[in-house]
Amino acid sequence: MTFSANIYEISVLLIAVAFVILVVAMIPALLQTKRTIKAFEDLTLESKRTVESVNQIIKKAGERAEDIDDVVKQATEVSRKVVGLADSVVDTVKLPLITLISTVIGAEHGFRSFFRRRKEEKEEGGGDDVNR
Repeated sequence: MTFSANIYEISVLLIAVAFVILVVAMIPALLQTKRTIKAFEDLTLESKRTVESVNQIIKKAGERAEDIDDVVKQATEVSRKVVGLADSVVDTVKLPLITLISTVIGAEHGFRSFFRRRKEEKEEGGGDDVNR
């Protein structure tokens, strides 16, 4: 059995062998690419779940922020009312208190002056009015 081949047949055989070697060499790379794509799909799915969770957390935080905003507004209104109440109490009490204090001070001054004169009159010896 003689084997005879021309240059074209040998080149086709070499190309076929090279193609088989290339296909065999590409099998692990294709398998790794398949695993990489699967891992990327898993990562994408996990990222999607994470984004949904974060969106729910942000939504709940926004609702809580609205509640806190309402509480702050109410606290502000209450503090304004307290300040207004304190001002009205001061205004209401101020005039009668000033009147009372000035009356007490005036009465004290009057009594001191009165008793001082009486004491001076007794010391001078003229306790009774002579012109009566």
